[in-house]
Amino acid sequence: MVLIDEENKVVGEKDVGEIAISGSQVSKGYLNDPEKSQSVFVCMPWDSSDSIWYKTGDLAKYNESGNIEYVSRKDNQIKIAGRRIEIGEIESLLKGKIKGEDAIVVPKRDESGIVKSLVAFVTVKLTEIEIQQLSDSCKGRIETLFFPKEFLFVEEIPTTTSRKVDRKLL
Repeated sequence: MVLIDEENKVVGEKDVGEIAISGSQVSKGYLNDPEKSQSVFVCMPWDSSDSIWYKTGDLAKYNESGNIEYVSRKDNQIKIAGRRIEIGEIESLLKGKIKGEDAIVVPKRDESGIVKSLVAFVTVKLTEIEIQQLSDSCKGRIETLFFPKEFLFVEEIPTTTSRKVDRKLL
């Protein structure tokens, strides 16, 4: 297991990098998904053994003891109660249901960094009844545990200087 940067180079001791693993437990790719397989099951330029390395999408760093410590996901995928979902899937569903309004979903973590629930920031004021109707209309599209537990109204969604959603601020 190593931590790598965007160019598949091993990162320094104090840097955050993506976890990559290799060994007999690593498969050669995803079943019937060669495009995705090619992007995450790779040979590393610094490994002369031609081993396959799996890029997990998890970001980590080395702690003071030299152990690898999880930091976050590289993408917007989250995990709740052992189940994974892309936050974008939830946002897309909500935006479709509250037509013309914006919805940004962020994870709510406990003190150890584990995602316990989701919060939706929306640009429309919703009553409890409307939130329940929204929840009911999402059943069958996403699992109930992925439906946001809180809806907070914001006048507008904050953005960074590069005009991307400022999820950290939310």
